[in-house]
Amino acid sequence: LAATASMPGALALAADDDSQPQGRRFAILIGIANYENVTPLPCCENDVEQLAATLFDRGSYETVKIPNSAGPTDSQSESQAMEEKIGKHLRELGPNDTALVYFSGHGLFHEDVLYLAQIDCDPADPASGGIPADRLRELLDSCKAKHKLLIIDACYGGSEKAIAEPKSMFVGKSQAKGGGEQSVVTLASSRRLEESFTWSEKRQSLFSYWVNQGLKGHADENGNGDVTIDELYEFVHENVLYVAGHHLQQQQTPVRIIHSGTTGVP
Repeated sequence: LAATASMPGALALAADDDSQPQGRRFAILIGIANYENVTPLPCCENDVEQLAATLFDRGSYETVKIPNSAGPTDSQSESQAMEEKIGKHLRELGPNDTALVYFSGHGLFHEDVLYLAQIDCDPADPASGGIPADRLRELLDSCKAKHKLLIIDACYGGSEKAIAEPKSMFVGKSQAKGGGEQSVVTLASSRRLEESFTWSEKRQSLFSYWVNQGLKGHADENGNGDVTIDELYEFVHENVLYVAGHHLQQQQTPVRIIHSGTTGVP
């Protein structure tokens, strides 16, 4: 397998400007395992537990784990409760902070929209029990954090109109959406029409396993003790492609999606 030497002290996500005060590093981790109407995904809970430990140990992240149910009220659905909980946490972040939102669960593609299925989602009507992936991007985009990363581990996770990939994911300010300093990047487990697979021997999703390994320090290609988003994507892309093809006899291609840009690489 493609891998580099482990860096035990590596940071999960490095700031690109050391002159600025170090803000909070905050992660919202969602793993839906015990689905009511579709096949359960027990590995998703382990995905969340493994990632939470790595983000805390290697990057000093505060983490909020939301397994299975967001706890809706009588007037809410699961998806409404989940959206409200995510938005509440993101609104608390400031301009020096880093925000990470992670989802592991079923993805349902319907009428050109990717829905991230909640526990009660009906596959015949995904809109009633799923959160559009674009809605999570909107919530991230509206928060004040300096760096914003969305990680989607779900079938059809890269379902967005094609965007050209530069060598680095980040572009100059003049090219950024809105011309602002803030940025949203999505790392998704598979292309628009591809499924995402579990890796039973690891008791994790294939994509999430390699994301976690990368953030432990294995993606630190230049050995400087930091893991950039570019390094993470290249590491995950190479390893998922290899294991999917050679061990699972499947096709799974992680993608990265650029939503707005900034100078430097977080």
